[in-house]
Amino acid sequence: MPILRAVGAASVFGLVIAVPGTAVVMAAPPHPAMPPFSLGYVSLPALAVIVPFAMLATGAGARFAHRLNQGLPRRGFAVLLVVVAARMAATALG
Repeated sequence: MPILRAVGAASVFGLVIAVPGTAVVMAAPPHPAMPPFSLGYVSLPALAVIVPFAMLATGAGARFAHRLNQGLPRRGFAVLLVVVAARMAATALG
């Protein structure tokens, strides 16, 4: 599968996971230590700031990814997988 298509598919699945997850933590009973204007464990002012900027960054990121040499993201992802595997092995081996 081409890397751009894989990233796009992963983004869609991320949204499918994030929306119900956010709804669940919003439905949780409020904790007394939460700041004002919170719904469950979600700060509504933070949500109001983060969501628009995340949507803007998504478009910019997609345009940037289309300009990249396709080998670069593939190699970067391979390096990330090696680092994650090494950390998992180090943790498992103690």
